Amino acid sequence: MRDEARSASVAAALAALDDLEAEEHDDVSAAVIETMRGQLQARLSRYRDRIDLLRDNEDSIGPPVSPQYEAALHVRRVALDARRDEFLRWRDAGWLPDESPRVPERELDHEERLLPDRPTRR
Repeated sequence: MRDEARSASVAAALAALDDLEAEEHDDVSAAVIETMRGQLQARLSRYRDRIDLLRDNEDSIGPPVSPQYEAALHVRRVALDARRDEFLRWRDAGWLPDESPRVPERELDHEERLLPDRPTRR
């Protein structure tokens, strides 16, 4: 049910972008709207794929496993780890004061918390 709600919320956001695009506005460029639309459409596609996967596996025990989804999670974790390591490298090299990486590190921590709790592949 959560994925249906997520899909509905993204569809509402896409409709709001359509409304915003139709309005007269000087402060929002069409490129910004299109970038957001692309991100939302990708998210909606992921949610719909997950809904289909869940429906296809209604009789199975436990959550369904999609190799593509697991691979995407692995790639996101690798990217997050690399970003974190680079911030620390900059700090350790003296290019950033000790407190400077804290905000980006918190952002990375937040992104990481949004990922499902699964063991990482090696």
